[in-house]
Amino acid sequence: MNNAEYLKAVYGVITKNFRSNDPSGSMTAASAASIVRTVVGHDQTFYGFEKFKDVLQELENQGLLKTGPNSKHAYAIWLPNPIPAEPPKDVPRLSVPFQRLRKPVWFAFVAHMPLGGRYLHRQTGEVRIGTSEPLPIDQGWVRIDPVSPNFERGMARDFLRDHGIEKTEIVESIESDQWYVQFPKALSSEYPALASEWKRVRSHQIINIVKDWSKKNNISEQVVYEPLDEVANVLAVVRHKNGDQTLRQLLLTAIERMSTEDLLRVEVPARQLVAVLRPELLS
Repeated sequence: MNNAEYLKAVYGVITKNFRSNDPSGSMTAASAASIVRTVVGHDQTFYGFEKFKDVLQELENQGLLKTGPNSKHAYAIWLPNPIPAEPPKDVPRLSVPFQRLRKPVWFAFVAHMPLGGRYLHRQTGEVRIGTSEPLPIDQGWVRIDPVSPNFERGMARDFLRDHGIEKTEIVESIESDQWYVQFPKALSSEYPALASEWKRVRSHQIINIVKDWSKKNNISEQVVYEPLDEVANVLAVVRHKNGDQTLRQLLLTAIERMSTEDLLRVEVPARQLVAVLRPELLS
């Protein structure tokens, strides 16, 4: 795939998966970037673009879409023609549910401590971190090269630039030793929706890195990812295709059909129970 073909593919993915997540009728660039990476399989640097924003600006120069800040000041995109609420049935839609990495695998790729070697066993999925000596490759161990903190900090800076955020407290939080905690916290204090978006962007980026590493080393997905529950799979697809509100209505409909015994087995956040049973305690 060359540069022109990549741009065509990106535009096709955006138009087929465009869903407004803002009153202005736009879709955030971060959401679009996450979907494009999942479908296309490579990020924009593979095709000569430094940032995904550069890709969008090139598409804007071709008159295919518009970009700018949305009502929450996040960098977003608009399509020239409105997208119908329900796409034609013959238009393929993205239906790839989010699948998490196993916690030891995630930790091995992103944690900057402890020092030492990091390995995953290709058969058992066992992860070892902080080894002082190399583990034998001929016995099934594969070395893990963790993601550089500077690379992730660069991702965070790009995220802020793409969304036009220059607030000092947020920018400086990226430089702290525990930036992976402080940055989302600082972002959430001013832009809660973008804090959630950042977590998704970071997760997808790390997952793509691990996916490439797994393919390169012929590692089975079963030892890298958490098992995906079939019910969770269906809910993820419904949520992606139809949005949160539709999923909420479907869940409430299912709850209405449940017996009291079934309802008692459902985990309900304590605050929500108190709000209904003893609202005066929250006043």
